[in-house]
Amino acid sequence: GGGGSGGGLRLATGSVDESVKLWSLPPSSDGDDGGAKKGGAPTLTCEHELGGHHLGVVSVAASPDGSQLAATSMDSVIRLWTAEGVSLGRDIDAPPVEAWSAAWHPRADAAQLATGSQDGRVNLWDARTGAKAASLETHGKFVLSVAYSPDGHQLACGAEDGAVYIFDVAAGALLNKLQGHTMAVRSVAFTADGAAVVSASDDGRCNLWDASAGGGG
Repeated sequence: GGGGSGGGLRLATGSVDESVKLWSLPPSSDGDDGGAKKGGAPTLTCEHELGGHHLGVVSVAASPDGSQLAATSMDSVIRLWTAEGVSLGRDIDAPPVEAWSAAWHPRADAAQLATGSQDGRVNLWDARTGAKAASLETHGKFVLSVAYSPDGHQLACGAEDGAVYIFDVAAGALLNKLQGHTMAVRSVAFTADGAAVVSASDDGRCNLWDASAGGGG
């Protein structure tokens, strides 16, 4: 998994080798932001390698202001760092496979993390205290992907059984269960206006859904 970070063109990646790496991509000499060699791919420079996880890292997410990073791992620990790679010293111990995919609430003062779990729930964590604030129940399969709407009022998640779920975050209520994929949904994202959700699946399809009415596909 990967996540963006503030302070210029930067990238955070997680790997099955248990590491999180922070990369920089400097602007190219001709002034564009591609940072690419002539006729070649962009050149990434590894600035920091972060350790601490004891099993493969499955997701990395940057906070909305780019100041913090969260990484989830198969070791069931959510680790938090600054964007410069300094541990914040407040790792979150989650029960086994309760912290898979991760997403930050888009409002910085919310300090909330959402993670998908193997038992079909989306867990909401207070990133300041490490406490579990709520669990959103899909009554479905392994939640592999999570994403907040731009205003933070809704949360979408994609599951192993091909379903996409949309929740009201404040109420903890399931608003829609969207069915159209035949295989696991690996990624979900809201459009910039929050009106639609895009889902990508192992079935080779990307579906576009109406976030308010549940229509689409």
